[in-house]
Amino acid sequence: MISAGVRVPAVAPVVRSRFHAAVPFGADRAQIAQLGERLQDPSLAPHVHRTLGETAFWRGEFAATQRESLKCFVGAEPRPRPIPGVQDPLVMCSLWLALALWHLGYPDQALARVDAVLEQAKESPHSGDLGAALNVAAWVRLLRREIASAREFAETALRFNAERGHGWHVVH
Repeated sequence: MISAGVRVPAVAPVVRSRFHAAVPFGADRAQIAQLGERLQDPSLAPHVHRTLGETAFWRGEFAATQRESLKCFVGAEPRPRPIPGVQDPLVMCSLWLALALWHLGYPDQALARVDAVLEQAKESPHSGDLGAALNVAAWVRLLRREIASAREFAETALRFNAERGHGWHVVH
């Protein structure tokens, strides 16, 4: 219920490739932030920032992606409360941040970030975290024109995600 309340208004239009309908950085953004505050559980704030950062990324708003992704880590102690079926927001914020860094002209920082989050995702109890991290590791390497490494990560990601039923991360 919490995840649906926080994520659906922002991400559902993105899934349908209706980027213009995804949460704009205006009134709807404020509504999502207010929802996070109304939940009165600071450990849920990273889930809100993850949603806003991801939506900003798909809208091409990379500075906003960076800003929201970094907010995931502010006050993230204790760790964000897990929500069943929802990936760790700290892992996901790191991935969106890595992609934003590349688009903002920081390819070395993007690579360092994605490599660090790969290690973090290996420790996550949610296998979708590692599946997403493998995908983004391939993506960042492809953007950097590291074709052989990108291919290795992409093949590993496809195999890993297919074996675990993470259809979201597998292209058919």
